[in-house]
Amino acid sequence: MSGLADHYYIREITEEELPLALDFRQRMFSEMGVSDEVLISDSKQILQEMYSREFGAGRLRHYVAYPTDSLVPVAICGALIKDDFPYFLFRPGSYGWIVDVYTVPEHRGKGLAKVLLTHTHDWLISKGILEAKLIASGKEARRLYERSGYAATWEMTLSLTGGATFNSIIDER
Repeated sequence: MSGLADHYYIREITEEELPLALDFRQRMFSEMGVSDEVLISDSKQILQEMYSREFGAGRLRHYVAYPTDSLVPVAICGALIKDDFPYFLFRPGSYGWIVDVYTVPEHRGKGLAKVLLTHTHDWLISKGILEAKLIASGKEARRLYERSGYAATWEMTLSLTGGATFNSIIDER
């Protein structure tokens, strides 16, 4: 990571730039092989509304990386503060959910995702959050997250109909 700051700059995105996060999410889904058939028909609109609502409430932030010589973003990472069951029973009652971690292929292997994760972790800590969770989509992502201190947990999944589960779709990578 030495010299990363000489080649890239990181900044927090604004609410008006939330479509950028959604664009990176779409790229990530495409690369993962997540087809539109497995998503609900209006998922993009629902996600846009949810991102806008959560950003406005101070529960969502994204950080993006740009090459110092370009206005085109090359990597992103976000965090969403969640308080769902059963985690709301434990202090502090919420956790950070890491979202939209994606680096364009030409800029991978340079430490951008790790730096962006650090920014999201710092933001979560500033909000009083003690724990971060995520879904690792593939072996390379798992290695990145493990090197960043994440550990696999006890979560298990079962298809009740014999079809693919969300986890199996992601694990196919």
